[in-house]
Amino acid sequence: MDVESYCQWAYGYHADLVNWNVYGWMCNPVPGNEYYRQLWRLYNQGNVDMVKQCQRQGWRSATYSDYNNPYSWYCIH
Repeated sequence: MDVESYCQWAYGYHADLVNWNVYGWMCNPVPGNEYYRQLWRLYNQGNVDMVKQCQRQGWRSATYSDYNNPYSWYCIH
């Protein structure tokens, strides 16, 4: 799944992996800046909507194969 593409489309930001699980992705206005990372996590902004990303590409929904692998997301019909 192209998380970077979703972040650019939804927020104009970059993708940032903040936790090593499927829900660890967020869109961050300043990648690599820990202050902004914590601020965005605090206010729960910049979340990546994997279902919406798949729907943008013509799929019905999204799912993952391994909760502990943030790269295991894929789109389904």
